Amino acid sequence: GPAQGYPKGKDPTTWVKLAAEAVREAAADSGAGEALMARVETIGVPFTVTTPAVTSNPPWLLEHELGGAVAARTHYYGGAGSSGQHYINDFARQIVTGQLTGAALLAHGECMHSARAFSKEEAQTIAASVPKAPTPPRSLRAAEMPAINPGEELQQLQERMHGFTAPNYTYQGYENAIRAKNGETIAEHRQVVGRILSKFSDVAAADPQHSWFPEHRTPDEIVTATDTNRMISGPFYTVKCCAFNNIDMAAADFITSLGVAREIGVPEEKLVYIHGTASCFGSMLYCDEPDFSQSDQHRVGFREVFSMAQLRNGPGDVDFFEIYCPYAVMAQLAAQALNLQLDDPRGWTITGAHMNHGAPSA
Repeated sequence: GPAQGYPKGKDPTTWVKLAAEAVREAAADSGAGEALMARVETIGVPFTVTTPAVTSNPPWLLEHELGGAVAARTHYYGGAGSSGQHYINDFARQIVTGQLTGAALLAHGECMHSARAFSKEEAQTIAASVPKAPTPPRSLRAAEMPAINPGEELQQLQERMHGFTAPNYTYQGYENAIRAKNGETIAEHRQVVGRILSKFSDVAAADPQHSWFPEHRTPDEIVTATDTNRMISGPFYTVKCCAFNNIDMAAADFITSLGVAREIGVPEEKLVYIHGTASCFGSMLYCDEPDFSQSDQHRVGFREVFSMAQLRNGPGDVDFFEIYCPYAVMAQLAAQALNLQLDDPRGWTITGAHMNHGAPSA
């Protein structure tokens, strides 16, 4: 389904209204419209910041907002970051195993930009108007974050005491490890980060309909700390190096079998095939990582997904990459895991990544 970006200056809205709009657009784009929505059995919504339309069951509230067009029997909610892909992976598995015989709807919406624009009275009115969900959502195990093991609580507490809490800070450790491994000075590696993100900005600039910052940014503009681009986590990450979540955005996908798609009349040119999936999890304790300059999760995940998709040439058979990139380090870890050059001509994103396209929490 089509991602739906909203530029600054549009009337404030809520996550559920924006997500419902994305669902309707995705259904219309499929060519099957209401027939597709009527086949939805499951709705999945990754973790979203719901303020001020707060609810105990976001997927149920989305169904309610759609006004009877969808009648799902299962509602899944939760998971952060890249969990949207985990939902797709697991819904595909459910279809293959026969657990899901109709269609699954995966949707997400986030309106932190609008939430800051509402007056206190408007926010209270919206919150009071949200209907109460009759049941809580279920948790999709494939999208859950791994838990720490019994006895590791003190180690986790120690990590938090030293600032290993937010991605802005933790990925700085990976960045510095890569710098040291490559024998670069801090100034040299800062330019590496700037060049990666400058190329990402060019991608976002070419898509002003969906990008929150559709503008070219030079490497120096990105990595140089100024009054308008403060340092978030030194020595590499300024504001323009970090995922930007003060956005209004939503997206939706329908996942179903080829048989159902053809039965309800989805045209062949609208079909997107899932050739391979893989989900990998690391430890929740950063100190358990054996090497911050490489990613076993990327390496194993790529290996397994190429195997399932039967891509004998691995990355050589891929035309486009969309690497989940809230920070420049992700492209570097992916390039290393794929044994590709960082300046591979295919690039690492078709959206512009989190700091340019915008970064809903999922």
